[in-house]
Amino acid sequence: MVDSPLVEKAIRDIQWPQEIIIATIRRGAKEIIARGDTVIRSGDILIVVCDEGIVGKMTEEMTHLVTAP
Repeated sequence: MVDSPLVEKAIRDIQWPQEIIIATIRRGAKEIIARGDTVIRSGDILIVVCDEGIVGKMTEEMTHLVTAP
């Protein structure tokens, strides 16, 4: 996620797909509970929860979100 447009943005300032929940963020050895004011850092791994039936669709949407210019 180094060049992602999400880096240095707060969770609440990003237009996430409505069907997901950002549950936690892995930052190095730490696990952070995602809150609206949590700022995404380069190298963060987002743990996302969604309904099993839409995993493929959400994977596509999230990939587009994190790589969009």
